[in-house]
Amino acid sequence: MAPAHSGSTGEEGFVLEFSDLIPPLSTSRFLEEYWGQKVYSTSLCEDLLTILSVGFHDGNLSECVAECRKEDNVHFTEAELEGLQADLEQRRSVILPFCFTPGAIDIKQAFVQGCSGFGNDIEVGMYFSQLGCEPAQWHFDPNHNLTIQILGEKDWYCAEGNPHTMGAARGLRDTPMNFLDQSIPIPNTGPLDRSCYNLRPGSVLYIPPGHWHSVVPVKGDCVSVNLRVANLLHAKWVCEVMFAKMMSVARGQDTLCAVRPPDFCGTGISDAMKQQAALCLDLESCWCHPPRCFPFEKERSDGLRLGATLDFLKCKKFMCDRDLLHQDGTVVVSPLVSILPKLRDADSMVIDLRSVSSLTGSDYLRFSIHCTSTLEAPVKLLARCGKVKLAEFVPPQSKEQAQRRKRGHTTESFPDELALLLRVLIHGNVLFLRAPADQVIPEQRPRKKQNPSRKNEPS
Repeated sequence: MAPAHSGSTGEEGFVLEFSDLIPPLSTSRFLEEYWGQKVYSTSLCEDLLTILSVGFHDGNLSECVAECRKEDNVHFTEAELEGLQADLEQRRSVILPFCFTPGAIDIKQAFVQGCSGFGNDIEVGMYFSQLGCEPAQWHFDPNHNLTIQILGEKDWYCAEGNPHTMGAARGLRDTPMNFLDQSIPIPNTGPLDRSCYNLRPGSVLYIPPGHWHSVVPVKGDCVSVNLRVANLLHAKWVCEVMFAKMMSVARGQDTLCAVRPPDFCGTGISDAMKQQAALCLDLESCWCHPPRCFPFEKERSDGLRLGATLDFLKCKKFMCDRDLLHQDGTVVVSPLVSILPKLRDADSMVIDLRSVSSLTGSDYLRFSIHCTSTLEAPVKLLARCGKVKLAEFVPPQSKEQAQRRKRGHTTESFPDELALLLRVLIHGNVLFLRAPADQVIPEQRPRKKQNPSRKNEPS
């Protein structure tokens, strides 16, 4: 049977939910028991497979390539398409890592909506191969992989690994890049030391980061879809935050904070390096959360550049509680996010949000919020100052409004659109609230989702 909320193939009312891809588990159980821990395999119902297949043009290479992008977000040319078709005809696999067909968008939106906070670098790719193509040799990926077989059959050979990996994918025979890389245990891959999963149309396989696998096409023209989610380790994020803090301090100093021979004289390190290292002792003072992955609208997005209106984000409940906007509080821009307002005409504006690490080059956020141009001034204030008291956003008050504020109605002085923008940016971890010393801002609690049609779903 198809999911209760789906309807027939091509019906506009169909909304894919992440739990549809991992039956019979609920999303919460999958995340708790399998995410980042162990392999999970299942299969889709026939109706959902049909819906997804249509969403990927039934595996037609030329139609799919037309809706895929290269790493720089540029479309493939006709000549490049012909080259990909020639590769496939010559038994060479074709990999399209950035796919934006209707099915790919549905899968990405389902993960963003159902697994908020479990990833912010999320993409969907496609793999085309045939019987006789060179197998994918033993390797591990630093990201989460959820693969759905659309056409043909593949054998996936898997061996356990360690999820605490980062950087590029690592092949079994690749030369180590450093001692940490060299110390990764190499698994036995003999018939009795590995697991084999035979993926047929509708099969689903989740492989955690760091787990070794090899893939072999075994029947027909093979088309598979892969949802991949970057694995953000604690160690990496702590380093990102501390690097941002250290750089902001270094830019305010007169002396050069660069490594030189005097820094390592004797058995210790220089005072300058000790001062930089001391910043790590006060991690909480500069702590910030990774940017969330924003829900997006297809009509407001262009390949890798996602976007949505404020009203859409409100509809998706992607915002903090309005009660958190106390006028005596302060909002601080995340040190890892840039905010750039761009006017489109007299009435409309786009707010570009970007987060690319200066330390690792990792892409944490690339999103555009579409709103009215009345927000230009407050957005510029945020971008220019980095830290703004909420009271500075409030227009001059009448006596009646001042009296209402004294009675505790502190948020009613914010224009509705500005209040909504602040709530969205705070929830998205683009802004952070700082309360006065005598107040504590309550921690946001996840909003509970209730779907009457799923009360009997296994948990």
